Amino acid sequence: MTTKLLFLGDVYSEQGLPINWLSNKLKQVFSTHDLISCNLEGPTTSNSTPASKIGPSISQPPTVLKYCISSGINLFNLANNHLMDYAEAGLRSTLKEIARTKAHYVGVGYAPLTIKLKDLTISYVSGCEHEFGVFPSIEPSIGVAWINDPEIDLNIIQAKARGHFVIVQPHAGEESPLPLPEWRSRYRHFIDLGADIVIGHHSHSPQGWERYRHKTIYYSLGNFFFKNSSISSSNSGYAVSLSISQDHHYSVKVIPVSRNHDIVDFDPKLIALFRDRSKAIVSKDYLAASNAQALSLWDHYYARYFRSSMSYNPLAMLRKKDLNYLMILHNIRIESHRMTIIRALEQL
Repeated sequence: MTTKLLFLGDVYSEQGLPINWLSNKLKQVFSTHDLISCNLEGPTTSNSTPASKIGPSISQPPTVLKYCISSGINLFNLANNHLMDYAEAGLRSTLKEIARTKAHYVGVGYAPLTIKLKDLTISYVSGCEHEFGVFPSIEPSIGVAWINDPEIDLNIIQAKARGHFVIVQPHAGEESPLPLPEWRSRYRHFIDLGADIVIGHHSHSPQGWERYRHKTIYYSLGNFFFKNSSISSSNSGYAVSLSISQDHHYSVKVIPVSRNHDIVDFDPKLIALFRDRSKAIVSKDYLAASNAQALSLWDHYYARYFRSSMSYNPLAMLRKKDLNYLMILHNIRIESHRMTIIRALEQL
């Protein structure tokens, strides 16, 4: 007996989803899967004060959940960098809306989501890099799970020891075609701990995939439906269809998609691009390309961030008002930013 799961990238729309947001071909694909998950990028409310953070605070209307559910999506990943944009009130409102639909969610707190489908028991483990709204397990709070917390590793080990099929969904990385080598190492470590597959998101630029120890790692699915006026983002990504047998052997299929006139449909011409990005990950030139990518990000973003965060006047540096503490924290605490900055500075 085969269990079929479908994984989608980011779903977000500041104006809500249109009723007919999926092509007929995709609707047919949805209908053949037992469980469909997406990354819900942002709370379903704005009726509270935005959190203190760097970057835009975004929200979407509750009808987004309604149309997701009616389309067959029944699992929402919540461990991402925007879920806590409206602090605890926004999170609680989102959880309340999901509870009304009787759908599943994962990524709030550290408990994995365990679901039994047919003869298969599946554990979903989810976490986000250390964005605003993320809390370590040793500091009990309300928010989203941290992907580098030791509790994540323990959850994988324990779920595998119970004989579960273990899926890890990290939300991390740069807005770039290549995953950082540090994340590549971390995602491979999830496989070493016992995870059966790793399916990542966060980068709105879809990244490739690779096979490691006979298992598959997808570094970022990109966007499924992402529409926001304040965030420049791609209209394309890919979904992953996963067919699992009772003995945990599985096959995967990549489904390239793009949004055009607010309808998501197959986009076969993208598969060559995604395969090229996958080849780049396992290429002998991967490390050199990653270093070049870090330098480019430093030149285009991080150098400017640091200049705007700190005054070059030694006397002014003593005055707190001359330091942008949130910006400094943002670029030091969030792993992708810190890793990229270190990688760039080591070359400079």
